[in-house]
Amino acid sequence: MKDTIVAFIDRTLDTRVTPLAYVFSLTGIIWGTAFTFLSSDAGVTSTMLYQSGAIVGISLWGISVLVASLLLLYGLLQRSAKLVMLAAFILFFAWSAGAVSYAMAGEWILRFPLAIVNILCYGYYYLAASLNRLWDYTP
Repeated sequence: MKDTIVAFIDRTLDTRVTPLAYVFSLTGIIWGTAFTFLSSDAGVTSTMLYQSGAIVGISLWGISVLVASLLLLYGLLQRSAKLVMLAAFILFFAWSAGAVSYAMAGEWILRFPLAIVNILCYGYYYLAASLNRLWDYTP
């Protein structure tokens, strides 16, 4: 069973990173900026994440997401596996806190699944960078 799982993960990582991976990293910059600098804005205060405190606190969550997203984008542009891994690790756990917040609030239909998608994306960044496959452009 373990070999099957490893083979599946290996197959899914056997492709190059799409340019959308760079664009996706911008979503974290938007979330982080909003929760760090615009935390009193109605658009932020009305979110379930804000109302629940994001498990770790709004300020810490926002700063973590902003800094890690900037590191992720810089790491992608510089092709630095260590920076990508560090940023993806932080973002993985930040969105895990978000998923827990959504689950505790009973937000099972929209918000919880979106948090899981973020967790999976940042997990992919981490795995692909750790296996030196993030920038493999071979066909």
